[in-house]
Amino acid sequence: MSTYRAMVATCLALFIALFVPIASQAQIVRPGATNLIFQNSFTSPVTVMVQIPNLPCAAPCILGDGCPAGTVANLRYFNITTNSPLLPLTQFSGAFKGWFILPVGQKIQLINVGINPVTKQVSSCFQGLTIGFGQIGNSCPDFSTTPQTAFPNTTPGPGFNSNVLIPLPNGSNSFEPTLNLPGTAGGLKVVGGKVVPTTEAIDISCVNGANSILEVTLTPPVNGPYWTANLGPALGGLKTFKTATTLRNSTVNIAAKIDNNCQDAQGNARPGVYPYGCSVCNVKPDPAPPCLAQAGSQANAQFCAANNKLPPTNGCLFTRANLIVTPSNGVQTFGGTVLVKYIGPAIP
Repeated sequence: MSTYRAMVATCLALFIALFVPIASQAQIVRPGATNLIFQNSFTSPVTVMVQIPNLPCAAPCILGDGCPAGTVANLRYFNITTNSPLLPLTQFSGAFKGWFILPVGQKIQLINVGINPVTKQVSSCFQGLTIGFGQIGNSCPDFSTTPQTAFPNTTPGPGFNSNVLIPLPNGSNSFEPTLNLPGTAGGLKVVGGKVVPTTEAIDISCVNGANSILEVTLTPPVNGPYWTANLGPALGGLKTFKTATTLRNSTVNIAAKIDNNCQDAQGNARPGVYPYGCSVCNVKPDPAPPCLAQAGSQANAQFCAANNKLPPTNGCLFTRANLIVTPSNGVQTFGGTVLVKYIGPAIP
């Protein structure tokens, strides 16, 4: 009888292995590290383009130890929904850009598998990333009728990963994360007289326009550290978020000279969002709007500032300091999750 039961159990296990879908695995969690996850809430897949600082890093950028720069070779993505293996990004137009496909309804986690040369531990750092959806992030609008920005052909076949020109009448936006900073560069906290960055920061940048609607949810650990943002007087000023909080961008319409990222429908500021042409938060006219040369005039380079009644440089970022520094190895502790949802194309 025991032999019969064993045979039944074996057959049942084989059936489950062959025909029952594998339950999705939880996100990869590293102690003290913030998890960066992407989710597609739209009705079709989207290509996610990741750019990292291209060496040499221009001042005042100071790259932390173990943070990817110059090549995306140390970045991997993992499909949480399908429990995929860790996969490398497909490099495009140089080693500092790479992409992956985000399927409908699924979640993908981005991780760094590089080694911090100082601590000799696996690094979780993302510093100065520019992440675009359906286009290279932070690309200027087409002010002529001819598309200017190349994007990879993601269809398998002879033209795979070759250049495709996609129209960008309203430019493209990006999600910009700086997470899990080590707090050192070359093992030092001060390099060349400059203090190495130690705090996490995120924003949605519509500085060069908007081709996508993104919704970002910041979920801190129960005991912190907690995210902070200056919301402006109407929304309570400087606020610390001890539970999950969400930010979202809106549309830009170049032809109509309308930017809905300066305030929401109720007239309140959009914390964590840089409006079009705003290289410095809350300043109009901006001292150096990125697309000024293509726009041909200052009037087309910026339509509004953040309009949150805060001093310049305030209100367009969410930031947080590390919780503790472990004395034994100097590793900074952050934690929690940053979830970036692709809502869909930004259509004026």
